[in-house]
Amino acid sequence: MSKYFQSEYFPLYEGLKYKKEPLMTNVLFLLRRYTIAAVFVSMPSQRLLSIGLFVIWSFVTLTFLVTVKPFDDPKLNQDEIINEATISFIAYISFSFIDPKNELELIEVMGLVFITVCSLNIVYNLSLMILNSIY
Repeated sequence: MSKYFQSEYFPLYEGLKYKKEPLMTNVLFLLRRYTIAAVFVSMPSQRLLSIGLFVIWSFVTLTFLVTVKPFDDPKLNQDEIINEATISFIAYISFSFIDPKNELELIEVMGLVFITVCSLNIVYNLSLMILNSIY
């Protein structure tokens, strides 16, 4: 790898394995964000399509992280898999909010599950950041 490439682009690939598949990590994550944002913004009334796309991208990203394990640090791979599994779970739960046939009680319970899972994910990531700054 040339010195120019390392000086210009190293922050994009820092911590990734230098093989073809792991280097696609940033491309995959950006493509996911742009397509989901484009659908959310351009078709706000198409909630089923938006959530379906969110579920599919979450599944693709989780599968990529589990099979490729793109990061040099195994702990970082594990943390990313846990985060993506949480996002996938949240995506699946989101379907319960758009079905008008669901009773209000079910929607309230699913909302509490949604908030609890998101809160636990935030606490998990904050604790990781605190532990990493101490050690």
